[in-house]
Amino acid sequence: MGRCKSLSSVQSGQIVAYYNCNKTEREIADIMQCAKTAVHNVLNKFRSSTCFEDAPRKGRLRKTTKNDDYMIQRRAVKNPEFTNREIVKELRSRGVGVSRMLIT
Repeated sequence: MGRCKSLSSVQSGQIVAYYNCNKTEREIADIMQCAKTAVHNVLNKFRSSTCFEDAPRKGRLRKTTKNDDYMIQRRAVKNPEFTNREIVKELRSRGVGVSRMLIT
């Protein structure tokens, strides 16, 4: 089961405000029309760090931009015999450091 989009900082602030007005988690979930678990998680995060902002996401940075991706797709559709070596060579001439394994 995947995670859905997290609550905004405004929604999290509203949850904390309702909690400070002595509302239960279930009542807050009904008012905010979100899951009780989401309310519980926001309140736990607020209690532990007095902050309800999400931490910055981690992950690998992209090597190619959307324009580079579009160029790769355009080259592959226009000329199916265009090899990945030629695509990498063109990307490197544009200043994008990629390997052949990226273009497979």
